[in-house]
Amino acid sequence: MQDYNNKGFTLVELAIVITIIGMLIGGVLKGEEMIRNAEISSTVADMKALQGAINNYRFKYDALAGDMDHATTSLANCDASTNCTDGDGNSLLNYGNSYGEGMTGTPTSTSSTREKWLFWKHLALSGIIKGIDISDNGTERGLLKNDIGGYFHVGHARGTSNCGIGTNMKKGLWLTLSSEPGAGCTSTTGVFEVKKIASIDKKIDDGMPNSGGFRAGQDSSLANCVTTFSGQTIYNRADETSSCTGLFWLE
Repeated sequence: MQDYNNKGFTLVELAIVITIIGMLIGGVLKGEEMIRNAEISSTVADMKALQGAINNYRFKYDALAGDMDHATTSLANCDASTNCTDGDGNSLLNYGNSYGEGMTGTPTSTSSTREKWLFWKHLALSGIIKGIDISDNGTERGLLKNDIGGYFHVGHARGTSNCGIGTNMKKGLWLTLSSEPGAGCTSTTGVFEVKKIASIDKKIDDGMPNSGGFRAGQDSSLANCVTTFSGQTIYNRADETSSCTGLFWLE
């Protein structure tokens, strides 16, 4: 005998359920987009604030943070207790094209990246920036984090490129967005999604990976970062994997 009490869903009920599921999925995706946009906006704000911090430091001390050769006599608590030392005063963070170099050594070592560590320490001890451990001696706690999931690094370019997309890198101090505390701009591990770097470029520069004051950074192993369309190099937004670093000209 047929059991008429054991009924399934009607088409209307199924349509309602599918609609609710679609709304939930749409809400999640919209929430993820809002979070991503907030991370990008915050990272951009930090990058621009660093430009101001460098200028403030120069105005106050007549020197570049990290390179200042009288930090131990001019900055309060720049001593052994905070692992703070002087730079060499040559107006560079170690040497030209140091922007692409990973972080090695410590602020108190003779490593080629010593002044890149000191850059953050000098700024922090001057009270111009916050967010780092002033007593750190060569770990990620001594670097400023960015909100898209990594760290900021600094270094000079001498007008040529050793990891940025495009030729004729603007001379001066560049900020590198790297996913790892010890990595340079050619890091092949855990680097940022193309769409995040592309969104930052669009917000503050010309939106192109190989020109202007914001560029994509890659080496041959990060080839998916950019692609060619109608003979022009563009960000490869179709790539859903993480394959870019970012470079921002500071001064």
